[in-house]
Order: sequence, then structure tokens, then C-alpha cells
Amino acid sequence: MADKKSKKAVVTPKKALKKAAPAKAKPAKKAAPPKAKPAAAKSKVIFFTGFPGFIGKRLVRQLLEKDAGTRFLMLTQEKFLELAKKAVDDLTAEVPAAKTNVELLVGDLTVDGFGFDKATKARLNRDVTEVWHLAAVYDLAVPEKIAWQINVEGTRRMLDLCEGLPKLDKFVYVSTCYVAGLRTGLVVEEDLDCGQGFKNNYESTKFEAEVLVRKRMDKIPTIIIRPSVVVGDSRTGETDKYDGPYFVVRFFADLDRRNILGKIKGWRLPSLGKGEAYFNTVPVNYLVDAMCHIVENPKAIGKTFQIADPDPCTMRELYDIIGEAFGLGKTWGVIPLPVIRAITRAPKLGPFVGMPEQGLAYIDHYAVFDCQNTLEFLKDSNIRCPSAREYTPRMVEYTRQHMSQKGMRAKY
Repeated sequence: MADKKSKKAVVTPKKALKKAAPAKAKPAKKAAPPKAKPAAAKSKVIFFTGFPGFIGKRLVRQLLEKDAGTRFLMLTQEKFLELAKKAVDDLTAEVPAAKTNVELLVGDLTVDGFGFDKATKARLNRDVTEVWHLAAVYDLAVPEKIAWQINVEGTRRMLDLCEGLPKLDKFVYVSTCYVAGLRTGLVVEEDLDCGQGFKNNYESTKFEAEVLVRKRMDKIPTIIIRPSVVVGDSRTGETDKYDGPYFVVRFFADLDRRNILGKIKGWRLPSLGKGEAYFNTVPVNYLVDAMCHIVENPKAIGKTFQIADPDPCTMRELYDIIGEAFGLGKTWGVIPLPVIRAITRAPKLGPFVGMPEQGLAYIDHYAVFDCQNTLEFLKDSNIRCPSAREYTPRMVEYTRQHMSQKGMRAKY
């Protein structure tokens, strides 16, 4: 089956498309988005979820740097309150406006009305001009019930809130490129329901959540952001989120710490799987820059933006870059996926390798994420996606330097 061809030009890695068997998209009625409200001289008040997460805390910092008058009301679970308070203190050290402009509201996505009292609800209705919804369960091994409660029902509650906000200018919803599920071939930004299956509960519940968001785009001024796999800062390698390609980096860093790599220096190790599929990563600084620029454009309302690398590495390229950073030669040969899967399930080998079984489905998956909307909205800026070929060595070095911390195994 083949996807419907888009009439506009797309940016795609051609090799991957040759390997792919694209799914056919179902025709869907597209609701006309509400017109963006004209800019007005009023204070910006953002109701924000996902702070102090990996992306969230960086977004808040940049938004405050752009406009120190922006006020934030942060939905914060009770159990994360102390962590959030420390994040606000850290942010204040960099951006003094955070001290007075960032307020934590204790609540819960899994509770109707977020557990807010009447006074807090009235305040949201009176003040909020934007809603940014980042909070979700990102664990690939998450049980379906938990993923549904947070990713789907939590988003439904956020949409209910948005419909009742009289001053709402925009709802920024962070989805993921991986709502594409098991689809292969070109995935364009307008695509969603193409009859695809999913690799895990994370993908399926994020898909269901985006379905809910799209159904209400005729009532709520919405911007959908779909990142690919987010990694550390491209300039420094800094990260506090170790998933995606980090399981390979951490495996080699662990071998290096055990003085094993020195004995096999220069060796050419086999690739995990065929290594011909693309693995799309974006550094967090690019994602934050792109988001902050895109959402300020009134024409972004009603559109979906896949923030992905327009020229991603293949899996084999990624293995080679990481291996060379540890003194190994380029990959040679292949370890078939069934063998890798057996290793991850072995009681002794699995924990040593540190490779999560849930991540294996992405190794030989031939999906290509078009990002034409994103590139179009960034063309009037200096924001460009850095090449993974350039920043991956910095990512490796940062991880090696921080391997002394306990508990630094990749979590999915």
C-alpha cells in the first residue's frame, strides 16, 4: 500500500523510502482551525504541565528570557513538589524573573479538575491566556492502564479546561513523531490515523491523545508539536534524560570504566540489526528554539509540526560514530534482532548489556518523518537542526564524564 502523495514538496531521505513499505492514510475531514486572536497588550499567563521535566524546564527558561513579564502557573504533583521548588530556585539563579513569575499549583492530571479548589479554577478562568501541555508518561514499557490515565485522560481533562478559558490564545500540545506507530515510509505532518498498529502502550496512548486534540481543533486554537527522539544539548552534550541512543553509549562507557575496551581497541564490532533504517534524533536546544519560534507565529494555529532531523543518521552510522568515540573501528557484520532479543531476556546477560527489549522495535524500523511545516516556519530565522554526525561525539563525552553517578542505566 502507498501513502497519498502530498501536493507540496517534502524533505525526505531517499534511501529510507526505498526500504520502506508505506501505509495508506485514511481520508479524514479536517476541521477549520479557529482564527488566531490578534495580539493585544495584555499580560501573558501560561498554564504549563511537564515542569521540571527535561524539555519543560528548558522551555520555561527560554520563554522567560524572551519575555520576563510572562507568568507561569505550573501543574505539579504533590510527590514532585520539592523537586519542582528546587528547579524554580535553579531557574531563578539564571533568570531572576522566575522568582516572582513562576508559581507551582499542586494538582494531578489523573483527577477531574486536577483536584483544584474553586478559587484556583476561577483564577485559571480569569487569567490564563495560553496552555502548554507537555506532561505524559514516556516509558516504553509503561502498563496500558497507567499510560491511558495520564496520556489520554490527562489530555482530555486539559482540553476540557481549554474550552472553558475565555482568554485562551493558544493551546500548545506536545505529541510525538511516534504516533506513526508501525507505519513505514514517509510520514507527513498532517497524517495521523492510517490504520496503523503500535509498538507499545506509549505510542498507542499518545496516538489516542492526539486524536482527541484534533477533534477539538475547531473549538480550541491548537498547535501540535511532534518531536522525534530528543537527546542532549548539541553544543555541550548536557542531558538529564538517558534513553534512545544512550543505551549504546552507556554500554560502551560501562565497558570502558571496567577497562575492557582497551583490550579490544580498534576492533570492528557487528551492527545491531541491519543498521540501514534511519534513527531520527533532535537535540533539546534545537527543539526548544524551534518551538518558541513557531508558536509565536499566528499562522501556526491549526497546524502540526514534526520537529525532526531532515537528514538523520542511519543506525549503522550512529553505531560507527559512537564506536569511534570509544576507539573502536567501524561496524562490520550484523547481529540479527532475534539474537539481540534473546540476549536482553537472558537473566545474566540482559542486565549487563543494559539494552531494553522495548527499544529493539526501533532498530530496523523504516519510517521517515517529513518536517516541511517546521522548516517552512523556521526559514525566517537562524534556527537549523544540527547534524547528529557532529553532536553525537559531544553526547558521548558528556555521558562518559557522568557515568560515576549511581543508577545511570538507560530508562525507557
